[in-house]
Amino acid sequence: MNAKEETIDLLHKLAVSENQKVPAGTDELAIADFEKENGVLLSPQLREWFLFCNGGALGPGALYGIGNASKFVDIESMWALYPEWKARGWLPLASDGCGDYYILDLGCKIQVEHPVFFIDQADLEPPSYIMASDVWQFFRGLFLSELERDPETFDFYWPFDEKKVLEDDPKLRDYNGTVPFAWNAD
Repeated sequence: MNAKEETIDLLHKLAVSENQKVPAGTDELAIADFEKENGVLLSPQLREWFLFCNGGALGPGALYGIGNASKFVDIESMWALYPEWKARGWLPLASDGCGDYYILDLGCKIQVEHPVFFIDQADLEPPSYIMASDVWQFFRGLFLSELERDPETFDFYWPFDEKKVLEDDPKLRDYNGTVPFAWNAD
């Protein structure tokens, strides 16, 4: 099973565990409108993600999407709050329910995909650490950590266990940017 298939399977399991439905996707026209209105070009992975799931209150916080009626899960609403993110090419993908965010950096690549970074609410710039090498690896890790975390201690390995994370997301080894890995972050 590849990361995309596993992510979709994990999202279904997470929705069941939270007694919710998997949020619906959007369509190609909405994606094209979003790209045109915002002057961005979404990666093939992100397009696939939005066609499958276009935001919703699921997981530790929220999953962001495009053109959503609810400003709480809408990327453009997040950009209105943090216009510097849009200027930098940072696309918010999700929140953690504690005021922190996960952003896709449209200006950075690992191999051919854009990495996902964690932004702490206490210091919105620069990102605190890198989470994943691409969209599918990020959502896979996010959903897996929600499903596998210890309910007593809330402990989970992702993204802090170097060996396990690199085993799950080997493309991270190719990252050579200035944002630290979670296991090296202060």
